[in-house]
Amino acid sequence: MCLMTTERLYNRPPQTLNTLEKLLAGATTVDELSEEMGYGQNAIYNRLHDPRILGIIEKEEGEYKPKEEARRIIQLKDRSPLKDPFLELPGVKKVKDRLTNNSEVSFEQIGRDIAFETGSNATDEDSFLTYGRVYANWFDYLELGYYGDGTLYANEADVESESEAPLQPEKGANSPACRPKKVFELLDLVEKNTSLQELDEKMDYERSTLNNLISTCYALDLIEKTPTSGISITDVGKELRSSSQGNRRKILRDQLLSLPFVRAFCNRIPEDEFSVHDVIQQVSDDYNRGWSDTTVQTKGKRIYRWLIYTELAEEIKNGTLRPTDIVERRKTPDP
Repeated sequence: MCLMTTERLYNRPPQTLNTLEKLLAGATTVDELSEEMGYGQNAIYNRLHDPRILGIIEKEEGEYKPKEEARRIIQLKDRSPLKDPFLELPGVKKVKDRLTNNSEVSFEQIGRDIAFETGSNATDEDSFLTYGRVYANWFDYLELGYYGDGTLYANEADVESESEAPLQPEKGANSPACRPKKVFELLDLVEKNTSLQELDEKMDYERSTLNNLISTCYALDLIEKTPTSGISITDVGKELRSSSQGNRRKILRDQLLSLPFVRAFCNRIPEDEFSVHDVIQQVSDDYNRGWSDTTVQTKGKRIYRWLIYTELAEEIKNGTLRPTDIVERRKTPDP
């Protein structure tokens, strides 16, 4: 039995990852996958559809075999092998262009674009919303956008500002959306009244990456907007640029701890070894944020390097940190 396939994604990323895990573990036929996953054959064909059109598995004589890219995705948690195939799927470029030009796009509009480009016969709003949610999840998972309440955003800060959440700072991202070294790269290029277009030309980044970097520097009070819609460096940013390496860590630590999310995070760090993922999940639970696992992982990956750089934590082994005594001394009431 084989169901007709389309070039449209059917499922969110977790379903594809789960299927790859079972294939890599040795279940390679529909019957074996059905027994292992507890689904009927139709559901198994559905689960196999997305990794096939993404080109990370292949079928040979009735067996589904994961390619080398699948091993990287599961064993190394490397999402990059999925990005190019995803961007080449029908309709994805159109959605990406809308996101770049407008900073946001509704799930319904995403669904309409995907339906049209894939030749779907869908005509009702519920179908468009279903398509849109699936693709918005993929954009979020591949760090090409940010999943919100019915909207895909180009900038993470826009997702958080949807509600007056106590974790949202006065401006910019609620947590670092780039690595520390990227901040210094940006500050070195920012002069008085530097325009976004000038930065875009000087920095070889996608616009979404540049927006995340700028949003991070806004939140840390390292740059500010000028009356003529440009960007200039603040006094704190100037001090940071001219300081020694040791003082740079202290300045960034002070600025980092000014963010409500970071304060809430540090207040939940245990006394011994900890997983960043677990602490962020606790923040999400305590503040009723309902962050998806993808969002938790993304935030965790970003703040991980900041905790080490600012000496709030030290790495014990890959993925495991231990707090320094600075954390206990700098704890303040929850935001």
